[in-house]
Amino acid sequence: MESFLSELRRARGYLTRLVARMGSAVVLVPIADVDWVDARGNYARLHVGSETHLVREPLHSLAGRLDPERFARIHRSIIVNLERIVTVEPYFHGEYTTQRR
Repeated sequence: MESFLSELRRARGYLTRLVARMGSAVVLVPIADVDWVDARGNYARLHVGSETHLVREPLHSLAGRLDPERFARIHRSIIVNLERIVTVEPYFHGEYTTQRR
C-alpha cells in the first residue's frame, strides 16, 4: 500500500490524490477537488462539494504533505484550499470569515 501511495505524489513530494475508504471500496480523491479539510480525531474529513470522505491520517500529518501554495491551515483543526476562497471579511477580535466557491 505504501508504494501505491507514493506513486500518487508529485515529483516535488506533495500529494495529488488522497486515498479514502467508502465501505469496503477505496476512493481516490484528487487534491484539486478538495474544498477544505477538518480534523476528526485521528482522521481527516475531506469536503469535496457536497460529499465528505474520511482519510485515516491525522490533520497535522496530512498538512505537511499538502502543497502550501494551494492549501493553508487557518485553524488547528481546519485546512482550506486557497483556490476556493472568494472573499475574506473582518469578523470579531481580529478574526476573519470567508466565502468560498
